[in-house]
Amino acid sequence: MAEQEHLGILKQGVEVWNRWRGDHLKIRPDLRGIDFRHSSLKGADFRAVDLRGARFMEADLTKVDFYHADLSYANLSKAKLSKSRLLEARLFTTRLVEADLSEANLRGADLRRANLSHANLYKADLAFTWRAGTNLDGANLRGTMLSILSK
Repeated sequence: MAEQEHLGILKQGVEVWNRWRGDHLKIRPDLRGIDFRHSSLKGADFRAVDLRGARFMEADLTKVDFYHADLSYANLSKAKLSKSRLLEARLFTTRLVEADLSEANLRGADLRRANLSHANLYKADLAFTWRAGTNLDGANLRGTMLSILSK
């Protein structure tokens, strides 16, 4: 269950959230299962945040930093994630159907069993990602950096 104190800080806006994150670097915020549908969280600092099972459908997550965040079982369908940093993020069994991940950095992310069907991955960095069982049906992979690692 999500920590209500963390959610309360985020509800005050991205600027307040990012300032709090900068002041509390050792805290790993817990926002599990929260419904962020249709939210605008542009530029939010979600580094190492526990977002398992969160719902971000049609949310604007442009330039969000998800470095080392756990997004397992989250739903990011139709979310705007362009230029977001998902470096080493855990996206195990995550739904990213029709998501915009153009120019996003997913280097080293765990995408096992993730659903990226019809996602826009134009110029995204998928180098060294774990992609076993990942659904990329209909995804735009033009200019995408891929590597041979797919365990």
